[in-house]
Amino acid sequence: MSFDLISLIGSMASIVGISARDFFNKSDKNSIKTYITFLEKKKVLYAEIDRENRDAVIKSIEAIKQETERLRAGSRDKALHKLLGNLVLVMGKVLEDIWSFDQSTRQGQMKMFLSLQKLRTEMARTLAILCEGYGIHPSSTELQALIVNMATVRPHNK
Repeated sequence: MSFDLISLIGSMASIVGISARDFFNKSDKNSIKTYITFLEKKKVLYAEIDRENRDAVIKSIEAIKQETERLRAGSRDKALHKLLGNLVLVMGKVLEDIWSFDQSTRQGQMKMFLSLQKLRTEMARTLAILCEGYGIHPSSTELQALIVNMATVRPHNK
C-alpha cells in the first residue's frame, strides 16, 4: 500500500518547478538507488525528537548533505541538479539554524524540532519525486513512512 501512496504523492509533488513528470536521465537510476539505501540508515530522518542530540543531528545532516552533493555532482541531468541543489540549500539552512540553537533550553529544543521537521518535509518531498521519477521505492518501512507522512506537509516559514 505505501508504494501506491508514494507513487501518488510523487506524481503530484513539485519542488522548484521540478516534478516526477520531468525527464530524469535513467542512467542515474543506480546512483539514486544507492542514495536511497544510504538514507534508509539515517535515523535523523525519522527518529523521535526526544532521542535526538544536537551534535549527532548535525553530524548526520552533514553526512546526508555531503552524499547529496556527491550524487548531484555525478549527474548530468539538469532537473536532478536543480532538485538536489534545492535540497542542499535547505540542509545548509537547517544546519545553520541548529548550530545556533541552545539545546539546553526548551526554546532551543523547540527550534531544533522545527528545523528537523523542515528538513524531513523537504527530504520526503524530494524522495517522493525521485521514487516516482525513477521507479524506485525504499525498502525501509521508516523511510516509506517518512515519505507518506511528511511529503504533503507545508512547513511554517519565518
